Amino acid sequence: MKHLTAAQRGNIETLLQENYTNKQIAQKLERDPGTISREIKKGLDGSGIYHAWIAQVAYETNRKRCKQIPKLDHPANYRLRSRIVACLQQGWDPHP
Repeated sequence: MKHLTAAQRGNIETLLQENYTNKQIAQKLERDPGTISREIKKGLDGSGIYHAWIAQVAYETNRKRCKQIPKLDHPANYRLRSRIVACLQQGWDPHP
């Protein structure tokens, strides 16, 4: 997945000020119109105007929150983790 950059968000802001449609912006940035639409919704201020900095802050906040859980720490894998730990404690070498 390729994320929008801060520069692209700036381009979106400029193009919106120049009255480009979402579809035209999407074509210019070579993105899906749905991506542009969601991006614009994410960057609106209280009066309905898109600001690139608002969207960038929202993006950075969401990225910090979406950390992937390591596979062995996931609740569905506790039995597997326990088994691996037990094998390692008994001297098992994971690199034969």
